[in-house]
Amino acid sequence: MESIQISKGAASVKNGYESLTGQMNVEYRKPQEPRPLSLNLFASDAGRYEGNADASWTLNEKLSTGILLHYSNETTRRHDDNGDTFLDSPVKHQFNLMSRWQYQSGRYSSRFGIRFVQDYRTSGQTGKNIPAPYEIHVNSNRTEFFTKNAYLLDEERNGNIAMILTGSYQEQKSNYGTGIYNVYANNLYASLMYEIQPSDKHRFGTGLSLNWDKYAQSVNLPYQLSAQPDRETATGAYAEYTFTVEKFTALAGLRADYSSLFNAVFLTPRLHLKWTPFPWINLRASAGKGYRTVFVMPENSFYLASNRRIEMDPDLKQESGWNCGTSLSLYIPVNGKELNLSGEWYYTGFHNQVITDVDSDVHAVKFYNSNQSYAHSVQMEASYPVFNGFTVLAAYRRTSAMSEYGGKLMKTPLTSDYKALITASYETSMKKWVFDFTAQFNGGGRMPVPDAGNPLWSERFNPYTIINMQITKNFRQWSIYGGVENLTGFIQKNPVISFDNPYSNNFDATMIWGPVTGRKFYLGIRVSIFEY
Repeated sequence: MESIQISKGAASVKNGYESLTGQMNVEYRKPQEPRPLSLNLFASDAGRYEGNADASWTLNEKLSTGILLHYSNETTRRHDDNGDTFLDSPVKHQFNLMSRWQYQSGRYSSRFGIRFVQDYRTSGQTGKNIPAPYEIHVNSNRTEFFTKNAYLLDEERNGNIAMILTGSYQEQKSNYGTGIYNVYANNLYASLMYEIQPSDKHRFGTGLSLNWDKYAQSVNLPYQLSAQPDRETATGAYAEYTFTVEKFTALAGLRADYSSLFNAVFLTPRLHLKWTPFPWINLRASAGKGYRTVFVMPENSFYLASNRRIEMDPDLKQESGWNCGTSLSLYIPVNGKELNLSGEWYYTGFHNQVITDVDSDVHAVKFYNSNQSYAHSVQMEASYPVFNGFTVLAAYRRTSAMSEYGGKLMKTPLTSDYKALITASYETSMKKWVFDFTAQFNGGGRMPVPDAGNPLWSERFNPYTIINMQITKNFRQWSIYGGVENLTGFIQKNPVISFDNPYSNNFDATMIWGPVTGRKFYLGIRVSIFEY
């Protein structure tokens, strides 16, 4: 990865109608920027071995290409540190391949590529003296292609037209004990966009989009699943306007989409504001609506790692909700350095949210719509370069997420009430040595309601802290690093409910709220083979 961009709140309407509480974009190394062929090799005492390689070449003045490879293997060791006969983490291996291309000729540019991911995982019971072990196998293969083509129509006013096309096919074959669940997912997305900037103050954008999803499932479970929709085509159009003056920016957008599954047209309005009254302060605010279609089993197949019955409302409605929020950023000079302070608040109110109910019945997980769900999120953050090369960052976020379970409004289970973070980073001269320290503080939270007559778990889980550390030594064309994850070795004890009888109706391996593996030491090396 080259960088990660995160938007909070409702995102731009040109990115679709689904993004309601934020969006993340991952930038990979670009093929048009020649870089050294590099390797990153990694090993941990937990038996994980990993290799990463990437390179990019300029083939001629118009065409360049890049390739990214990843392979990881965690099959050499099996961990059952708490002695419950179940693996603490799956044994697995994964292979990733991405090939990217860039073509540039005059006003026309094109980016295209393919990606393949293979991920095989095995978990469940281990041991030689178990007559009928409860095993879990999840094997996934995913292939996707992507292309973005753009043409500059008006150089003076930055008028351009662009076409984005992506497609993917993924198969996931899995078994949970005696149950079998295979899913085959297809997706096609196309977007045609036009933008123009007639002046420094005004910018307009409009476009058309199409999104197609189709699922095929093969199921063999001890109970019958309700029939659910397996395909949807959503076609839409949007318009967006940006107004910018010296200290103020407003972005307003509206899109309309038609869903073949619900046979309805729905509107998505969104508004973003930014005001910088002084160079040391930024104020932002946003509000918007979002929608989402839920395909229950493909999104929640992990619940098959329990003997809960899966009960689905046969007439689930499309989810929707409103999100609004505001944020403040301050840049304050302190002792010749800049103290960065920020705070934010966001509220999301859901309509027809698809609830995952594991509270009404300890032997079932139910999916149905609710109009009572909402969430508040408050976050504060501060960072300061204490002295040359040494920077400290602290952040705190508190979330109150409420949903209706069996007619009662309760906090979302298995979710920490708050999270906090402290990081400290120190770099010596010329970055020859780099030291990183991170402490993650996780608040307690609510567990699903236990059986009153036979409580097999507590009503709440307690707060816990995770500490990670790393040291890096940089040389001219290579570096070596080592570190430790979960320094204190904290784990969730006995995460598998009724582990001694996995074929009983009490068995449940999905109630995870914390780490299930302890302290891990690792060592790695990064090497640049050559430079252009």
